[in-house]
Amino acid sequence: MRKAILHSIIIGYRHFDAAAVYQSEQCLGEALAQALELGLVKSRQELFITSKLWCAYAHPDRVLPALQNTLKRLGMEYIVLYLIHYPMSLKSVGCGLPRNIGVSNFSCKKLEHLLLTSMIPPAVNQVEMSPFWQQAKLGEFCQKKGIHITAFSDLGATGTLWASNQVLDSEVLKEIAETKGKTVAQFTEFVSTRSQLVLCILSEMPKIKGKRVVRTPDPDLLLPVFIVADPRKRTQFHYG
Repeated sequence: MRKAILHSIIIGYRHFDAAAVYQSEQCLGEALAQALELGLVKSRQELFITSKLWCAYAHPDRVLPALQNTLKRLGMEYIVLYLIHYPMSLKSVGCGLPRNIGVSNFSCKKLEHLLLTSMIPPAVNQVEMSPFWQQAKLGEFCQKKGIHITAFSDLGATGTLWASNQVLDSEVLKEIAETKGKTVAQFTEFVSTRSQLVLCILSEMPKIKGKRVVRTPDPDLLLPVFIVADPRKRTQFHYG
């Protein structure tokens, strides 16, 4: 995974998404430290690092220790964004260790409850979204409440237990993408970013025809996409 992260930095990625449950924080931290040493990035301020609080630690007395362990594994003094991985309670975290607090996998109902009970509204809600799972109601709710949406599995969650090839195998999407001179993956991500979404892209470098590849940012994408540092997952898509 370290090679994939370093390569992603070379081709322009600066936003990295990790989580304690992914067991990826230490590897990500080491890769970013190496990138700084090699001069691939000029300073820590160029990097936007996100990590997540696992359910077992979503208790008032466990949040800060969990965050401190995350920072230790990353080798950093702070992260830009800290998310509740699944709908659980969260005590406000001080000390400036996360610059922003957000959530992941929260529905409209869960967000409504959170907004009524929390002193700090979430900056981000990271959820699964794709052309066949658009979650329009959730998107409208978050926009109204000023909560930014980060979308994962935009191409169908390949490599997971709930994987589907519905997006890449869609004849409608293929036809539209071909008229634009794009692959289905490129076109799907273009539409997503134009919809004000930030996309999560898996960091594993898969083998396609014997060669390892990384999805390269399309120059037509107007908003940022970023790498998900999760060694458990695989992605089958690349830009041709």
